[in-house]
Amino acid sequence: MAEASTPCESIVSSYITDIAAEAESKMAFRMSRNWLLFYCCCAQIKSRIGVRCWNAAHFNGALTGVWQQYFGALYAEVKSADEDVVVQRIETSI
Repeated sequence: MAEASTPCESIVSSYITDIAAEAESKMAFRMSRNWLLFYCCCAQIKSRIGVRCWNAAHFNGALTGVWQQYFGALYAEVKSADEDVVVQRIETSI
């Protein structure tokens, strides 16, 4: 399977405790983590990002409005952003 060696996965690991601390339940924590991982994966394959990718995220489980707005805004930018830029945005926004 995938190795936890990409910048995005490192960011996820770094912030997982903070996300858990703010989550209201295990489910909220799980969804937050899954969405962050999902977004990072999308950033890494930005050349193949499309409506399907975003719709799949919505279908897999809705987050709070704040998380949806956060990912929606970054999703709109990822098509033209380098992964380093996206990772930096995630790092400074969480």
